[in-house]
Amino acid sequence: MNNRHKLWSIFGPVIVACLLVLGFFALPWSSSHSQATLQKAADSLSPRVFKNRSIKVDAMQDKKKNYIPFFGSSELNRMDRYHPAVMAARYHNYTPFLFGSRGTQSLPQLFNMTMMAPEMKNGKAVYVISPQWFVKKGQFPTAFSFYYASDQGYSFLENAKDTTEDRYAAKRFLTLNPESAMTKYM
Repeated sequence: MNNRHKLWSIFGPVIVACLLVLGFFALPWSSSHSQATLQKAADSLSPRVFKNRSIKVDAMQDKKKNYIPFFGSSELNRMDRYHPAVMAARYHNYTPFLFGSRGTQSLPQLFNMTMMAPEMKNGKAVYVISPQWFVKKGQFPTAFSFYYASDQGYSFLENAKDTTEDRYAAKRFLTLNPESAMTKYM
């Protein structure tokens, strides 16, 4: 075996591996979701959609479909002729993207909105406030933790200013989720 073959047997696999890694990262990756996925997510009221940043951002950036976020709670589950999805089907100029289910009260909705704050800037939104949100003790910690994702907390911290409202939200977060990894940052 000559020197050329010996060098190739030593460095050849390394060179091939480097080329494969470069080729892998050079491929065009798209994180956008299909229109069918966005349409399903828009009226699913799923906790996974509620926690997922990429679906929400893709929907709010889609100007063709004109998704309008509807923030609420259990009232969005009731299907009747005045439901946002039914009304939108009649008028065809927007598509409601529903965020809410039983237990999604003000603080989960605040964290939900901060995930897509840049996409919502100067946009439209509908906020349905329920009487059950205004109880003396507030939301149950179990309901909050069910709809909370750490990505929401990071988004909140990125967008937080030193305002009374943000300090109140952080304090409320600490009472509902004291064992969080973000406790020291809140």
